[in-house]
Amino acid sequence: MAQRASDIDVVWVYGYGWPVYRGGPMYWGDSIGLDVVVEGLRRHEERMKPEFSFSQLLLDKAARARRARRAVYRVDAPLPLGRAPPAAG
Repeated sequence: MAQRASDIDVVWVYGYGWPVYRGGPMYWGDSIGLDVVVEGLRRHEERMKPEFSFSQLLLDKAARARRARRAVYRVDAPLPLGRAPPAAG
């Protein structure tokens, strides 16, 4: 049993040949966002059934990540005081 996500990454990098520059599957998943991971898994869901099912915890965390990403990258969000929009170019 793994105590930390990095324990899983070490096994995948040094045991299964996961690309070191990606940092392991857990690190990679965190870096691209759990919502993106879930979207990718959904594309393969039918092919992996009946053995495959989503963890409710994963779906909940992915939904929170999606909401957080939208809040950070809102197009209509006001700029901080004293900041001009970037010049087109």
